Amino acid sequence: MSKKNPSIPWGSFLIRIVLPTVLTIILFLAATFFILIPTIEKSGLDRKREMIRELTNSAWNILAKLEYDEQRGVLTRDEAQEKAIEQIRSLHYGQHMKDYFWINDMTPTMVIHPYRTDLNGKDLTDYKDPNGKRVFVEFVNIVKKNGSGYVEYMWQWMDDETRIVPKISYVKGFTPWGWIIGTGIYIEDVKAEIAEITTSIIQVSASILLIAMFLLMFIIAQNYQTEIRRYRAEKEVRDSERRFRTLVENSHTGIFIVQNNRVVYRNPEQERLFGPLPDDYNIMNFAKIHPDDVEIVKEFYQSISSGKVSELSMEFRFYARKEGQQEPSLRWVHSNASAIEYMGSKAVLINMLDITRAKEMEALLGVKDKMTSLGHVAAGIAHEIRNPLSGINVLLDAIRERLQHMTDSGELRELISHAKNATGKIEGVIKRVLDFSRPSTPQFKKEDINRVIKEALMLSSVAMRKAGIKIETNLQEPLPRIMMDKQQMEQVLMNLITNASEVLKKKETKKQIRISTNNEQHHVIIRVADSGQGVPPLEAKKIFDPFYTTKSEGSGIGLSICQRIIADHKGVISVSASELGGAEFCIRIPVT
Repeated sequence: MSKKNPSIPWGSFLIRIVLPTVLTIILFLAATFFILIPTIEKSGLDRKREMIRELTNSAWNILAKLEYDEQRGVLTRDEAQEKAIEQIRSLHYGQHMKDYFWINDMTPTMVIHPYRTDLNGKDLTDYKDPNGKRVFVEFVNIVKKNGSGYVEYMWQWMDDETRIVPKISYVKGFTPWGWIIGTGIYIEDVKAEIAEITTSIIQVSASILLIAMFLLMFIIAQNYQTEIRRYRAEKEVRDSERRFRTLVENSHTGIFIVQNNRVVYRNPEQERLFGPLPDDYNIMNFAKIHPDDVEIVKEFYQSISSGKVSELSMEFRFYARKEGQQEPSLRWVHSNASAIEYMGSKAVLINMLDITRAKEMEALLGVKDKMTSLGHVAAGIAHEIRNPLSGINVLLDAIRERLQHMTDSGELRELISHAKNATGKIEGVIKRVLDFSRPSTPQFKKEDINRVIKEALMLSSVAMRKAGIKIETNLQEPLPRIMMDKQQMEQVLMNLITNASEVLKKKETKKQIRISTNNEQHHVIIRVADSGQGVPPLEAKKIFDPFYTTKSEGSGIGLSICQRIIADHKGVISVSASELGGAEFCIRIPVT
């Protein structure tokens, strides 16, 4: 089935394509006849004027040479002037060798004229051309004034006395003899040459014009086809926009556009997520956002709208009241925001995906994992409690024996102290197990991690000093504040410092712990390094597993708790070799 050519807007086509073509042709013709040809005519006349000036200078040099011979005594003045007259009389140039030179003096009297011999020796003061100009008087005046110059007048055509035509001559005075020598060009000659050049230019221009018109017609035809394709493309774009709008309107992702802090568009899924919103809703109204997430949502939106970043994503909670619900329900969404241009102005495109069910499943899986871990915990508890309890039993037996033969109460107190230490170990193991298994929600606030580090170091400073361990810090100031639970982060740092100090107690020299912070690519980096024996590669893979430990008295829960806390902060913790020779724990927490 053949496709019909769509109707295109002819008015627009004529204005954009045909009119410029016609104007181009008109401008070409105007430039040729009103700029190019007059320029050539002026250039040709200037070139001829320069030619006769140079020719006159050359003839003048002949006079100068003979006058020089006169000065040297080679010739008398009469002989020199006679030779000059003969040489000038015989000088001819031009296409037919009929262009000539003449000499008159300052009287003015004609000294030599090759064609008007009737004027030779005559006083030409009163000689006038047909227009009444005193030609030779003009020659004298211009020489007196400038030494040389151009004069326009009427004169006979070369040797034809019957033909009087316009002429331009260049004259130059020869002061030693009081002579004026000159030559000229006929205007008609110049015009004839220019006419010949003009004819050639017109012929070439006509050829160029024909070729240009052919090319322009071809371009018009091509543009016509382009217009048809453009019209079809625009129609396809409109159809595509309709299809895209249908896709957006029926998407299961909430989509809305914010411009000048106002929601200017939202699709049905977004309405379903957020519930009814008034027209021209202000996005800075955070009443529906969970109180703990208000600050991060505000910073999230401001980072995009201010142009700091072009794209950003985050998860947050909000309260939504659906139709038929009395109380709002808490929902989790994953949101992506991008800076775009909408209707000619800057805007923010926000996509929201409801991940409430995913979060619920994640929580269930977390509980499941913890229940699995509790099985390992139970086995660990049995092992960890058995040894201290055995010690207690032995100590209690010893107390009983001592009580039977009590002679020294100080020894009894020491035994009792050992028993209390053993029970303290049991209590510590049980507390760590409970910390690991108890569900808890971090209380996130914007905090300065450097301050948390300083407080953790203050708590451990006495123990470090007694153990002879040197603490070195390199904290970048200022650091961006990060969302964190201060107590949990302090717990992580204390755990890492304690682990490092226990390793260093075995060393005699170079006991050193280095803590540093810096900001890299929208993350705050915390590094805790020590000068101990380090972590072997095989152990590094398992070091964060629950109940994995290399210490004889360790429970293996501490680093697992640290990893869980950092994960709750959307960060990661890793271990590698440090520059100090031991291990280096690196924590990366995003700046949101």
